[in-house]
Amino acid sequence: MSYKSIAIAGLPKAGKTALIEMLQKELGWEVLHIGGIFRKKYEEWKSKSHSNDLTFEEFYAEVITEKDIIDANIEAKKRLEKGKVILDSRFPRVNCEGLNSVLSVFVTAPLEIRAMRAIGGNGYSKNLEEVKNALEFRENKEAEWGQQTYGALFGGKFDYRDTEQYRLVIDSSKMTIKEEVKSILTELNKGNVIAISGLPGAGSTTAGKIIANKLNLNYFSPGQLFKDISTGRVSQQHYYSLFRELCNRNNLKIPEFKSQNDSLGVQNLWNTDFGKSKEFHNIIDELQIALANKGGIVIDGKLSLHMINWADLRVWLIASINKRMTRTSNRDNLPDANVSEIILSRENSEAEGWKNIYGFDYREQESLADLIIDTSNFTPEEIAEKILSFYKKFKK
Repeated sequence: MSYKSIAIAGLPKAGKTALIEMLQKELGWEVLHIGGIFRKKYEEWKSKSHSNDLTFEEFYAEVITEKDIIDANIEAKKRLEKGKVILDSRFPRVNCEGLNSVLSVFVTAPLEIRAMRAIGGNGYSKNLEEVKNALEFRENKEAEWGQQTYGALFGGKFDYRDTEQYRLVIDSSKMTIKEEVKSILTELNKGNVIAISGLPGAGSTTAGKIIANKLNLNYFSPGQLFKDISTGRVSQQHYYSLFRELCNRNNLKIPEFKSQNDSLGVQNLWNTDFGKSKEFHNIIDELQIALANKGGIVIDGKLSLHMINWADLRVWLIASINKRMTRTSNRDNLPDANVSEIILSRENSEAEGWKNIYGFDYREQESLADLIIDTSNFTPEEIAEKILSFYKKFKK
């Protein structure tokens, strides 16, 4: 499952604020400042007490209680779980504890670089060494406060600067801010799961591969598994070791085929005891679910909308029989006289086989889709672009 929210921390003057602003413009998500929760309390306190005697820092130190801090963390966690939030917090490990759906990011940079950015601004000296000392003092004080406040929650040791607690670490001295945003978006996409399905020849395989490439995701197709077995290519695939392990565990021997044609090979495999066996199809289910659970993948399969029903996006592709005939004929070098028979035979044999195994007609999955596209008049690139455009809006 994809990341729902982002939590960003960073060293003083490492560039966290500018990064959050640009990321917010790119994603359109809400920005939540933990400090903002306490500043709101400060304004409410001032209006009730009619006092301006305490600065915010003094108010935080003297008035804010442990319960206030716990309540703020609970509020932050609820909003992060809801999704589409960019959290600006010095201690996201606390705010995101137990939330696997939050991408935690830490922004760092060498002290010298941070001091040069800060010099002469926001109350900082114009002397570089003095600024470096001031930043170092602030950094250590914040770390000390975090240890005192949250150390007990993490076995007695807590330091927000420990980069191992973050899923992504950005050194802003080595990247432009656009590159920083791109790295976060790439990491966000790694959590995505897109399921694509449709009728034979509707174009799911080519479109799925284009989408996976553009989003920098992995790609897996149970249908391609059939083709890889029937043509003898299966042992060369990235998923083979897991597939072989599952087959061995179920006492299934992978058959040896050497078909020169994908469509004919798939049809022949379906007609074997191995191709029809419930054990084989259970293995396919286990394989695609295991891959999807890792995230960062496009799953292109005839049953994927049903099997990966928690995918971030489910797409169903349809096309006219004439268009599907043309695509299959061109792809598999089939004679025009036979292609219609092959396509309909494959569609019907798949539908009958899966109905015997799963109890439903796979063509009924159209009702599960978030997006349905008639691909008859579109190129693979145009199909992929329509899916990507919808997905971008769908996520927002």
